[in-house]
Amino acid sequence: MRKIIKNKISDLPAFVTDYLGMSLALAGLVVFFGIKADNFFTLTTFRTIANQVPDITIVAVGMTFVLIIAGIDLSVGSVMALAGAVLGLCLIELNFSLPAAIVACLLVGVLCGALTMGIANGSDEASTEDFGCDCCGGGGVSLDIGVVVRA
Repeated sequence: MRKIIKNKISDLPAFVTDYLGMSLALAGLVVFFGIKADNFFTLTTFRTIANQVPDITIVAVGMTFVLIIAGIDLSVGSVMALAGAVLGLCLIELNFSLPAAIVACLLVGVLCGALTMGIANGSDEASTEDFGCDCCGGGGVSLDIGVVVRA
């Protein structure tokens, strides 16, 4: 019986079994937390998830471009957090208008990306994808150059 099931599963294309496994894991987590947490199936929870998805999507797109060209940049999350903190500081403490605060946020991302690219240019294998990904993390603008410079 076990061999029959294994043969049936192996006959399916790989992407079907991969997505099926991930979908079952997600469904299991939703059921588990739905049972364990009283507030899991509330409007507030769904609003929180919907508010967090765009930020993560922007960073994921930038990281996808970096990984496609065989690079890696571990500073994306920290640059996004720094740029977000600058945005909050400009809005709340410094009383900037929203457009001015967004410009400050983007400048922080661009400066961090330029700094990362400058540091990377001093190594044996410097990459400009760091600049693009940091700019993406720094406020939602992707300036992904997509060129690997070999020194």
